[in-house]
Amino acid sequence: MFPLQKCEDKCFQISFNPHQHIIPEDLIFGPQVSVEAHDDSNNNNNGVNNLGTRGRRKLLQNLDHGVSDQDHQIKLMHRERERQRRQEMGALYMSLRTLLPLEFIKGKRAISDQMNGAVNYIKYQKKKIKEFEAKRDELKKLYNSSNDLEISRGQTPICSFKVSSFDGGLEILIITNDFHGFPLSRILKVIVDQGLDVVRCGSTMMNDKSMHTIQMEVSDSTTLDLSQLGKKLTEAVPQLKQVTD
Repeated sequence: MFPLQKCEDKCFQISFNPHQHIIPEDLIFGPQVSVEAHDDSNNNNNGVNNLGTRGRRKLLQNLDHGVSDQDHQIKLMHRERERQRRQEMGALYMSLRTLLPLEFIKGKRAISDQMNGAVNYIKYQKKKIKEFEAKRDELKKLYNSSNDLEISRGQTPICSFKVSSFDGGLEILIITNDFHGFPLSRILKVIVDQGLDVVRCGSTMMNDKSMHTIQMEVSDSTTLDLSQLGKKLTEAVPQLKQVTD
């Protein structure tokens, strides 16, 4: 009997112990509180993560927007430079057209055709320069020959001349120290008698000398004997002295 009573006392004490009621309640409700706290922590973390994601997305959008703005500015600068370049090239083309003779650009509207016309004009000018240089050298040679003849024969009027080809024809250059007394008409008569057509005849002063230039058209240069023409000229004007290369 006594052990049973002790057991009942123990059971009674256990059932009415207030601390034992707290323990089962803690065991029942404790996990829920822990879960709720964990959920609150997760929600806070998710909020932070969501905020970080939105921040990164906004940052990327801002970066993309900045890159697009920079690309747009670069394109605008490129277009402006291209526009200025076209304006400058247009001004240069217009200036070039004003320098070209009409026959080199007539009927040519395209810029490429006008550039070809400019190239042809440059080649033409180079050819003319070479012709003038050759003519200058001939005049120097004639001038020096005339001086040499004057020294050898005293101050007697001496004339030197040279016959050369020029633009599909012939050209006679005569240098003398007697401008008014030179019988130019005799020279012209010899030329006409040889069947040549005079297209240009001019006279000018060069220092203390006079220079006569006679240009003629020749239909067939193979039938013309230049040595015979020079002989006829010296016969017509005995003072003439032919200069050869």
